Amino acid sequence: MPAHSATAPERPASGDNRKNVSRRRFLGYLVAAPTLVVAAEIGRQTWLPGVPQANAAAIPSPPLPAELYDLLDLIRDSARPTANLIRIEVNRDGTVSFALPRSDNGQGIITSTQMIIAEEMNLDPDQVIVTLADARPELVFNQLTGGSTTTFSTYTPIRVAAALAQKRLLDAARERAPPGRQRAAQPAGADHRQQRRGAALLGS
Repeated sequence: MPAHSATAPERPASGDNRKNVSRRRFLGYLVAAPTLVVAAEIGRQTWLPGVPQANAAAIPSPPLPAELYDLLDLIRDSARPTANLIRIEVNRDGTVSFALPRSDNGQGIITSTQMIIAEEMNLDPDQVIVTLADARPELVFNQLTGGSTTTFSTYTPIRVAAALAQKRLLDAARERAPPGRQRAAQPAGADHRQQRRGAALLGS
């Protein structure tokens, strides 16, 4: 059988189907393009004054619902009805214990809770033992974890519980102090400072 050889299609010579654009003419196009755009924009604003311009001032708008009341506010308000059901226990070895009604999966809310209690009770963070509480039906929504809302929603209730625990400690120390030294069981004016602090926390 005779051998068949494939022949490649002929390629048109360069310039057959192309327009001859010189380098000078190409550079002229580049220089003239912005001028044409500006001229078209000026003409549009002159002949069509009612058409909105690209540089028009922004129209003010009212705040969106999320800016007025967001997820943080919703979770905080849903936890308020049962916020007073948490408590801080004082141990005989000088430490305090608190069961946090949240789920800590590495976000650090146990550490932040320790710091809040330690600051309010004038303790070292090592003296504060924070554990995770079991589910409590009576807390209802006061055990939701999510949206980075734990510290925001528990800050004030935990401070109130810590202030009450410290008040009980001062009362117990005053009762056990020998006669004549009961006022030395606490700094001068501690009662008034504690009452003002508790009133401020309850009102916040």
